[in-house]
Amino acid sequence: MTGTIKKKAFGVAKIGRAKRSAQRSADKAEARQVAPRVQRANSAPVLVVIVGPKNSGKSTLLKSVVKSYTRHNLNGWQATIVVGKEKRLTVVECPDDLSAMIDLSKIADVVLFTVDASFGLEASTFEMISLLQTHGMPKVAAVMTHLDRLKANKSFSKTKKNLKHRIWDELYQGAKVFEMSGVLKSGKYYPRNETKRLGLFLERQKLRPLRWRSEHSYVLCDRADRRGATLECYGWIRGPGRLGAVHVPGVGDFQAPRIDYLEDPLPSFEELRVRGETLKRKRAQTLLYAPMETTTETTAEEEEEEEEEEVTPSLFVGEKKKKKSPPQDVELFPGWENPLDIEEQAEEPPRSSIAAAAAADDNLGGGGGGGGGGVYEEEDEDDFFFSRKAPPDEEDDDVISSFDLDDGVLAAARFRCVERYGGGDALNSSEAAAADDDDEVSRCAEEVDERAANAARKEEASKKKEKEEEEEEGGLATKRILEARLQREASEVTTDAGKYVRISLPVSSLRYDDAKKKPLLICGVLDHEKSRTMACARIRRHRWHPKVLKSRDPVFISCGWRRFETAPIYSIEDRSEKRNRFLKYSPEHMHCLSTFFAPGPVAPNTPLIGFGRRGAFRACMVGVATRMASTSTVVKKLKLQGTPLKIERNTAFVGGTFGSQLEAAKFEGATVKTVSGVRGSIKKALREPPGAFRATFEDKILPSDIVVCRVWVPVAPPAYCAEHEMTARTTSEVRREEQIPVGVDPDSVYKGPVERLPRKFAPHLVPKTLVSQLPRSPRSGTSAPLCGKKPKRNARNCTRLE
Repeated sequence: MTGTIKKKAFGVAKIGRAKRSAQRSADKAEARQVAPRVQRANSAPVLVVIVGPKNSGKSTLLKSVVKSYTRHNLNGWQATIVVGKEKRLTVVECPDDLSAMIDLSKIADVVLFTVDASFGLEASTFEMISLLQTHGMPKVAAVMTHLDRLKANKSFSKTKKNLKHRIWDELYQGAKVFEMSGVLKSGKYYPRNETKRLGLFLERQKLRPLRWRSEHSYVLCDRADRRGATLECYGWIRGPGRLGAVHVPGVGDFQAPRIDYLEDPLPSFEELRVRGETLKRKRAQTLLYAPMETTTETTAEEEEEEEEEEVTPSLFVGEKKKKKSPPQDVELFPGWENPLDIEEQAEEPPRSSIAAAAAADDNLGGGGGGGGGGVYEEEDEDDFFFSRKAPPDEEDDDVISSFDLDDGVLAAARFRCVERYGGGDALNSSEAAAADDDDEVSRCAEEVDERAANAARKEEASKKKEKEEEEEEGGLATKRILEARLQREASEVTTDAGKYVRISLPVSSLRYDDAKKKPLLICGVLDHEKSRTMACARIRRHRWHPKVLKSRDPVFISCGWRRFETAPIYSIEDRSEKRNRFLKYSPEHMHCLSTFFAPGPVAPNTPLIGFGRRGAFRACMVGVATRMASTSTVVKKLKLQGTPLKIERNTAFVGGTFGSQLEAAKFEGATVKTVSGVRGSIKKALREPPGAFRATFEDKILPSDIVVCRVWVPVAPPAYCAEHEMTARTTSEVRREEQIPVGVDPDSVYKGPVERLPRKFAPHLVPKTLVSQLPRSPRSGTSAPLCGKKPKRNARNCTRLE
């Protein structure tokens, strides 16, 4: 092929389509990106919250889970149990109280919804789902209870299926749903197999860190003691692990309380192994910690009365972990035995058959287990969780002696050496062969040097290209900075995370009984979240709230760690005029802006949810915070009316619009308009009477005209913000409870027909010269002028038309 290359022949046919295709590919690649979140090491127990309406089986489920792992009967609403080598669970029963539901929805790692299958889903379940959707959705599962109340007929499976799909519609498709067929004969627990199936689900959950919990530390108190005017609270620190100023929901803020670090009352088996502790502890002290609850150990008679045979929980967990653990001993060469294992087996005391089988599995690298099904002792329980360690060897482990190797291994090593370097005959080669070898070595050296130079040039070119790309697109440097920051945050050693602490709070308003009956949460507050301020949010009415929201009605809002009652006002943005116009009621099916007072600064993009006082479903609004404001930017329209006092051609003196000369002076230059449509402007305020002003108009106005001044005045929300339970009432609630009739304005009542006298207008005067030019003679009157006034001078030559 000769001639010049035609560049247009190999170009893009349609530049617009290529641009859209490249943009679409870039958008898809960006959508696949996942925002990295730092996973901090936190050894605190996983928090499992059981939520449901009254008489739905929450307490029975809690007792069944605790008994399945600890063989103890629990009488309470909170307990911490050990379920594996490294995993512990804090199981909490959420009371049917709105404040407790709000607090636990912000810290729960796993949520179990108990659903009464004989009744269906209730309003409290939907309220909790709304809270989880607002504050961050954790791992969720549903437990259907009271299935024994349903008749075992064709509608039984259909009812379960409909209920399961209804739960999926609210959570997500394929959400886990467990079935509890009924309680045992004792009436206290669910069947063991069904409880263990639920326990396996709790053990295997992998939690993804949520943003709010990764940035804020918190403590769920499992014990509270009164010491005079101080309340001492105990619990594990969860989150990043830094506690400075704290906030107690429903009580208030506390600056730097006293924090004492205590020994973990329920360490995991892995923690004990790391510490090197070999002390055998009792089973109750090892698997259960419930300081504020009463527990009793299960007796042999109670076990015999139960329907199903009990499986030891520690053995169950030990076998599961044993299959996944790597072998402790590695066989380096065939036929080689470690003399340390022989000595260790000789010194080891005899154990039960199950423990011996576990030890044999460890020694053999997981192959071949011993038989026997004897019952093990409680003292040997830790043998499932602690790996045996060989005694330290005095010799260097890296040095392998020839006595340790058999003849086959040595022969194989010699063969590989001869194959690579040749035998002894190669040393007797001639001098010519040696010269050829020297030439070959020199050629090889030249090739190596050339390859090194080419590699250096390529590396320099690649570095130059990367530098140019960085200069062209400045996103690489930013990306590297962000990655370095994430790595630095991940490598931070937060020593407080997972520690068991005692926090002393000087609380006088919090009753000790409340701390024992309801969950008490101590939340870490950042430096910029301490002062009271005004917040702006973008909200909408909840889809299940029956009525629209009214401005200045009290609403109980949950935002961040705080829950408080406030009176928001609603507005909508007029983009053309760039103002926030006040709304008396929220829109029906769209978002609007809300302005309210908050007890502390609210960071942008913080979700919030509001609740009302009345109705089965109390959630009334959902939204997200947009910004903080020092003053309100909401305005509303106001029409100020006045009447002319004196009229001089196009100038008029108007009074009754403002209340003082200063107020009228502020509106100098404002636009006014009469009801008839004559426009004008305010020129200057008058001294007498107060509030009067001088205005000029396009035309002469009449004394009967009404002058209107349209202005926008700022509207501020009521300065009401209380961090306690809902106490304020709306006006309608006060009228309803106090039986107060609605006030009636007398001016709004119809008084019958209004009698008005007919108005007489002045006659029209037409010049006689103009009348003489008319094609026909008009009707003329000779009566006197109206209102008894004399005609003007220029009226002599005029004709009055009737």
